[in-house]
Amino acid sequence: MNKKILYIKSKWLDDKVLNSKVKVKNRLLPWDKYLYDFMFVKNKYKERLIKRKEDKYRIFDNGIESNLNLYLKLNKERLINKDFTIISNDCWGAYVYTYLDIPYASPFIWLYLQAPDFIKLAKNFKEYMECKLRFIETDLPHPVGMLDDITLYFNHYKTEKDALECFEKRKERINYDNLFFRMALEDETLIKDFNEIPYKNKVMFFDKDKLSNENLVNENIVLMQSNDDYQSFGQYAQLQSYKYFDIIEWLNSGNVVSTCPNNNSQESI
Repeated sequence: MNKKILYIKSKWLDDKVLNSKVKVKNRLLPWDKYLYDFMFVKNKYKERLIKRKEDKYRIFDNGIESNLNLYLKLNKERLINKDFTIISNDCWGAYVYTYLDIPYASPFIWLYLQAPDFIKLAKNFKEYMECKLRFIETDLPHPVGMLDDITLYFNHYKTEKDALECFEKRKERINYDNLFFRMALEDETLIKDFNEIPYKNKVMFFDKDKLSNENLVNENIVLMQSNDDYQSFGQYAQLQSYKYFDIIEWLNSGNVVSTCPNNNSQESI
């Protein structure tokens, strides 16, 4: 792999993503677009490039989400299993599909669920997928839907119509023979419930600082160290997960393989 990247430095870029096989170039605009596989630029430059009809999937914001996205782009050639359905309790699955250039094969895209509801969904997934999605009125600025007794927060959708159309369209793409369940969790009392999810392919990101009983941890649980630079542990677990476990290996084999000794990653900012 010899990817060339245009990179305007930001403290958020994680050097671990840019391994020794990647040629990094520092340079300001303008540039020859044909020299680069990916462009890692400030947001105002990204908007300008898209207006010039550059490929938006080659252009990354110099923001915190770019670490995960760039990792997925640089590793997608390793992916063998390309027909999978990710059920995630936040937008993590949407990032994975988007930056591996795979169509959304899951209705749980750009939305979130509370942890107890996610576990309930995962334990009875097929039954809940037979329920009709309905919407309820709330004070939130985005649609909120119900699958029987489970609440879905469509925080990236403007209207109930858009949320319903996307959910139903993507529900038709579910591969029930290749399901992957992923969640971020801070409540130790729910670990036992997570472990009872009746599917092999599952992974939980848990806040290491909230763990008091190490006997609850098994091969499907990845411990992550909290980071105050992020709005919440959920955001950190969503955007920095690649530092802790091999996402591509999980999708290929279902195995949760650590990428750092004792799941204790050292930050490089």
